[in-house]
Amino acid sequence: MNQRRWGCEGNASEPMEMDGVIITTCPRRWIKDEPELATDCFWFYRRYDTGMLPEDGGLHSQPNKLMQVFRVMEAAFNKVEKEKDARDDRKRAVGRNAAPPRNPYVQRVSPDGKAFR
Repeated sequence: MNQRRWGCEGNASEPMEMDGVIITTCPRRWIKDEPELATDCFWFYRRYDTGMLPEDGGLHSQPNKLMQVFRVMEAAFNKVEKEKDARDDRKRAVGRNAAPPRNPYVQRVSPDGKAFR
């Protein structure tokens, strides 16, 4: 249902607007339609992320559309990293607060001398 609505399998029943452009297909559809272009974008983004630009000149000499793609990719990567960090923080917190494993052969006794189970 949502795939038809967003245009994953054809034209969207509810077009979207992104940066003033009406989108009638799923924004991720181009990855399936043009995998070589998607691979090139990821390859160039990784180089850009390390300071290597795809075209001669400085940052302002790069194609505007490519820089827009890189900004979207950077935001997505940052979001994923933030979610990973939050998940790792939760795991560490659980690990610190977890009770030590119980030894079935040790009887636990409260301060008033009563045995725990």
